[in-house]
Amino acid sequence: MRLPLPWFCLLAVWVLAANAFCATQASDPAPKAAALGDVLGRYDPAPFGRPKLMSFMIDQRLEEFSGLAASRLRADRFWAVNDGGQAAELLQLTLQGKVQKVISLAPIANIDFEAMASFRWKNRPKGRAYIAVADIGDNAAVRGDYVVHVFHERSLAQPNVKESWQVRFRYPDGAHDCEAFAVDARAGYFYMASKRVTPSILYRIPIRPSANQLDRSGRVTAERVAPLQHLQADNPQAAAQDNQLRYAAQPTGMTLSCDGKELLLLTYAAVYRYVRTDTQSWQQALAGQRPSRVLLPPMLQAETIELSNDCQQLFVGSEKNPAPFFRYMRKGTEEIP
Repeated sequence: MRLPLPWFCLLAVWVLAANAFCATQASDPAPKAAALGDVLGRYDPAPFGRPKLMSFMIDQRLEEFSGLAASRLRADRFWAVNDGGQAAELLQLTLQGKVQKVISLAPIANIDFEAMASFRWKNRPKGRAYIAVADIGDNAAVRGDYVVHVFHERSLAQPNVKESWQVRFRYPDGAHDCEAFAVDARAGYFYMASKRVTPSILYRIPIRPSANQLDRSGRVTAERVAPLQHLQADNPQAAAQDNQLRYAAQPTGMTLSCDGKELLLLTYAAVYRYVRTDTQSWQQALAGQRPSRVLLPPMLQAETIELSNDCQQLFVGSEKNPAPFFRYMRKGTEEIP
């Protein structure tokens, strides 16, 4: 695709800035933290190395790129969605963020697709592979309920895609805007982290609710798990276009590690890593926990995060073309070309 000159210039400047950041980013994020006006001081470094710029996404079909999930059937593919106002579609991507195919989910409506996740039921290696699309966005906090659409991944190759099931839910304390969503198939829960409130609150719902968990409208009530504390504070005085400062504390994505003991929370400014032990629930583990952190390279609107199937690679993407797509390798693993 040929870009007009102003877009080409923006790409060039962005590449230079991103490469400069990637070249200087060390395990100790203190220099960048100071530049971002961090009021919380030093964080322990998270176990990921320097970011690698995989590509710039210039495909207009990803203009509102808001959700990313690793395919459980192909290690070299992702699934992606755009947020509200766009068509209800799944887009298959390469590991470099290139669109390979587009699959309509009609007649399902995209009220506000903000996130997605993939999983094998009960984490069984040969269990059925599923894709969950989370229609959980609510900028004005006015929706009466929200829904997670679940698809058998193999069915996405069929002409007319049908959802396997859906989970309709409400929050126990009123409407919330959420963009961060993750799945723990071993424990049997979907997780959501609220946006636009401080601190963000982690909620969960069952992947397959039982009949006695549903109300008369067929909805399940989400369970409040714990606050997600010690995120870098928002800076309302920052320039309106600088989301990385102005909305630094707003969660926009989330993923859980393969063993379910590592929660990676994406904001406009950083990736935060919370952990728990085998004997802890997330409610216990998050009580007062200060997460480790990876600061993001220059990005307009970071909204997507996903781990590879082996949890050794972390991918972060942004809305608004042209958008950078980054990969972080877990420290101690061999670099992949």
